[in-house]
Amino acid sequence: MYSIFYKQQHIIKCLLEAKANVNCIDNHGNTALIIALKNKLYEIMKMLIQYGANINHTNFYEDTPLIISIKKKYNKIAMLLVDNGADVNAKDSHGDTILILATKSENKDMVEYLLDHGANINDKDINGNTPLFIAYYNCMIDIISILIKKKANINEKNNTLGITVLMLASQNGFLLNVKYLIENGANVNVKDHYGNTVLNYASKNTFYCNEIIPYLKAHGAIKV
Repeated sequence: MYSIFYKQQHIIKCLLEAKANVNCIDNHGNTALIIALKNKLYEIMKMLIQYGANINHTNFYEDTPLIISIKKKYNKIAMLLVDNGADVNAKDSHGDTILILATKSENKDMVEYLLDHGANINDKDINGNTPLFIAYYNCMIDIISILIKKKANINEKNNTLGITVLMLASQNGFLLNVKYLIENGANVNVKDHYGNTVLNYASKNTFYCNEIIPYLKAHGAIKV
């Protein structure tokens, strides 16, 4: 592995041709592929993959090479890994999927790329939040647009309160977001775990409720 630290590509190739173990690990559980990744050694990574590096190896911190590349926003490396069979639905030690990690870091290019390569658009984090819910909560407009275009479940509830993104948008007073969600199929009469409707959430925001409540009612919302 020392040859990787010193970027000695010719020595690495000689070792691999001599049947060196391409998947040996250091005291952190990192393989040569992960070490090359952390040092952004793209060409060496390609060579290691060619000689059989385990692309889905998990180190002692429960990170795969793809998880690490997404966390570091190494998009080119992430694409190399996906193109060579990396698991796009792996989860890190906190229960975040790769798509959720890309969403949380506002990496819209990778969000779209991962969705085009099989990432589960409705997987939830440990709190039961989907990528769409996370994007709405953090006002990530570009990512919201991508997720809805790719058919994210707009009516999915989070696990804690059973809130949908329409409830969140209504409570926060975002009329344009409310309109956008309803136009894309949001259920105006869905209830949370405690029986509260979208209108109940809109009523919590006294400053904007005069705009949002009439719009919701005009689109069939009822208050229970």
